[in-house]
Amino acid sequence: MNRRPCMVIRCIALMILSCVLLSGCTLFKRPKQKSAQTDGKKDPPKALTLMEQETEKIIKSIEDIRKEREKLQREQMKPSKAEGVEKQGGLVRQNEQQGQNEQDQKQQGQGQQSQNQQGEKGQQQGQQAEQPKMPVLDWNQIEKSVEAIHTAWNNFEPDAEVEGISPEDISGFEDRLNTLTEHIMSRAEEETLSVANELYSYYPEFMNLYKHKQPPEVKKMKFLARQMLLYGQQDKWPEAKALIADMRRAWQTAKARMQKKDEALNKKIDAAIQDFAYMIDKEKINLAQLKGQILLKNLEQIK
Repeated sequence: MNRRPCMVIRCIALMILSCVLLSGCTLFKRPKQKSAQTDGKKDPPKALTLMEQETEKIIKSIEDIRKEREKLQREQMKPSKAEGVEKQGGLVRQNEQQGQNEQDQKQQGQGQQSQNQQGEKGQQQGQQAEQPKMPVLDWNQIEKSVEAIHTAWNNFEPDAEVEGISPEDISGFEDRLNTLTEHIMSRAEEETLSVANELYSYYPEFMNLYKHKQPPEVKKMKFLARQMLLYGQQDKWPEAKALIADMRRAWQTAKARMQKKDEALNKKIDAAIQDFAYMIDKEKINLAQLKGQILLKNLEQIK
């Protein structure tokens, strides 16, 4: 007679236990698994991050100064307002001026001619004074950047091989850093920009050994875009065109490794690569520079 109440109690107990277990599944979530990109990898050392930032700073300082110079040069090529009015006057005004000059020449003596020469000299000096000065690089600031890279490299180098960086890359990076420093000390602008970009090419390989949010291939694309522009400025178009395929491959790898994809931004970069590659293929350096800057700005937005 007492078995039935016992069975009821057991059933109730089983129901309560089931509810507890089911609620436990919702309350205690499983920890997220680490992505294949970051599993077992450490954060990049501060020294490595600092080296990349200071190298970028050197490159951008030279690029910015060059853009300012090119803009000023274009402005100086434009005809002045006074010149435009004079051209609109046509031959009538020129003939009138010519007749007046003939009369003046008859009336003026040697003393007047001397005064005219002095006036012309003063006018030339005034025109020279009005011309804007071309911007110059802040070499002292660039020296500070390269000194910071040397210090950071000294902190990073002892652990570089332990972290997985090959002896060849260690030797190559140090050689490029020393060469860069020599060009900076001798104030060689073209060589400084070129070698700074070569130094930058090592950072994607170094960063691949650590955790990252932005795929290191994005940095490789920045190096490639700048190298293509440098080749274009040197009229080395075959070398520039040869890097287009490398850039496309790097971008496909970067998209595959993104943790959080921004589809809208990725489409903009797809279009920017297409436009930039087209201008490189057509050997149009001015348009390639414009399209290259757009591409670089888009790449900087990848987080």
